[in-house]
Amino acid sequence: MTRLEQDICLIGMPGSGKSTIGKLLGQRFKVSFYDIDRYIEKKHQKKVSEIYKESEENFRVIEKIAIKEIINLSPRIISTGGGTVKSDSSMTLLKKDRLILFINRPIEEIKDEIDINRPIFSNDSTRIYKLYEERYPLYKRYSDIEIINSGDINLVIKKIINKVNYNLGV
Repeated sequence: MTRLEQDICLIGMPGSGKSTIGKLLGQRFKVSFYDIDRYIEKKHQKKVSEIYKESEENFRVIEKIAIKEIINLSPRIISTGGGTVKSDSSMTLLKKDRLILFINRPIEEIKDEIDINRPIFSNDSTRIYKLYEERYPLYKRYSDIEIINSGDINLVIKKIINKVNYNLGV
């Protein structure tokens, strides 16, 4: 696959590798990549964690507006925040004309790398397990393809390309 046949949206837990994988796929296919959280931070001049801490409900509204704006920019690859799947309307927007990839990284690997001081984890290292339990069914419901992100990132990228090609019948 030398060119991207369909736009891709990456979903998964915080720390699953969505942004890293999105950047690498964007470079590989020479297409635009947008990280929704970074887009929000740039637009609002605030960290996503600060906006979220003020009000999750308000954050989800801001996130949906950002999704609409990003979609209008004709991106090829989009990385979502870990909780985007909680908004059916946001996921409906993202699913239209896009292949949804669930980046599933082992929780123990995520736990070793993330900052548990983020508001979503409430300084509780066990909260990540609860979040995964809550969100896993949503990731499965919305995804077209599940990718296990563990080990060599280059092999993960190859696996994504192979699965995307297979899914598209290329």
